[in-house]
Amino acid sequence: MPVTAQASLPLATRRFPGLQQGLVSRRRVYFDNACLTPVPAEVAEAVKDYYSQAPGCPLRNNSGRSGDLEERIREARDSVRSFLNAKFSDEIVFTPNTTFGINLLSGAFLYRPGKVLLTDLEHNSNRLPWLAHDRLELPWPPGQPFPLDAYRRALHQNIKLVSVTARSNVTGESPPITELVREAIIAGVPVHLDAAQAFASGELDVTESRADFVSFSLHKAYGPTGLGGLYMRREWRARLEPTYSGAGTVDDHFGEKSEWTDGAPRFEYGLQNYAAIYAVPVAMQLLAGIPPQATRDHFAELNAFLRTELRRIPGVRLVGPGDPVVGHHVCSFYVPGADPQRLSSLLDMAGNFQVRAGRLCAHHWFHKYEVPDVIRVSFGLHNSLEEVEAYAKVFGIILRHYL
Repeated sequence: MPVTAQASLPLATRRFPGLQQGLVSRRRVYFDNACLTPVPAEVAEAVKDYYSQAPGCPLRNNSGRSGDLEERIREARDSVRSFLNAKFSDEIVFTPNTTFGINLLSGAFLYRPGKVLLTDLEHNSNRLPWLAHDRLELPWPPGQPFPLDAYRRALHQNIKLVSVTARSNVTGESPPITELVREAIIAGVPVHLDAAQAFASGELDVTESRADFVSFSLHKAYGPTGLGGLYMRREWRARLEPTYSGAGTVDDHFGEKSEWTDGAPRFEYGLQNYAAIYAVPVAMQLLAGIPPQATRDHFAELNAFLRTELRRIPGVRLVGPGDPVVGHHVCSFYVPGADPQRLSSLLDMAGNFQVRAGRLCAHHWFHKYEVPDVIRVSFGLHNSLEEVEAYAKVFGIILRHYL
């Protein structure tokens, strides 16, 4: 059915030169935002600006250029701090990605006694790093809400850390974060949120929720590629020893003894991705200008429309919540007997649509509940109803004529 008029997009497509190439009828429609968001022109320009200037070694020499970069790094940390409503900028540790941040945290907790509490719906990046620990796993079956009662009981079974997704990359569902953290505080257990899929929404408030750790990727939030972060509440940062060590992590070292540095550099190893960090304030300013409610409304509109259109196609099976609001920016589905990898390739060739197919780095959950491989459409702030309508139309044609 034809789409109705849509309010202005949170991020206009014109901001993304990579999506504007070629004839209008053949421009790429990018629906794999849960993996990687496109880079806005102003963010790419900031990276270019970094490389157009002389190099410098922040925190390592006294040159004017190094001092300028140190100031830019402080600005970058503070922009993320503000976005998360954290209290202190030095609680923001820059990492290459969410995965690295979780591994960093896993190493820091490795020799602490107790179990790590997870769900079975975790991304591989929030499951594999914890396999070296004793664990307690909560079942979160398809189509079911977060197991809150089981979670409350589990907190009293010698748990040293809760590590759960803030929003699933498979279903788009989010657990009741505020209640999860409140219950953990009562039990005296720290909480880590894998916010790879939740950070860009602007809904995370670490002061309000009181989460102790939050890992995230800026390249899933319209930032530069290859940069993420780990929010570490200040009191915890001082209690944990770095997983790795080397240049930048110590104030002094002699023989077998090291004096760990204070602040975020304690967990940042060697020279950093300064070009990406240089662009962070630009990306954060862009996201901070979008009200969280506008983001929720945008995704709910796109997800509701796509699900309505998919239900018109015989055989399509949705995976995850029935409510498009709960699904947020994710719509996963499969067609019994059809290869999702082939379908995604045909969508690319026939309509220039880029989606994800497979088990979405959540293999354990797919195996456990015998869920077939899926196609995942994950919306971005730049996607439009017209793009969703075109996708549904092409997908229906492929199913009728090309399989």
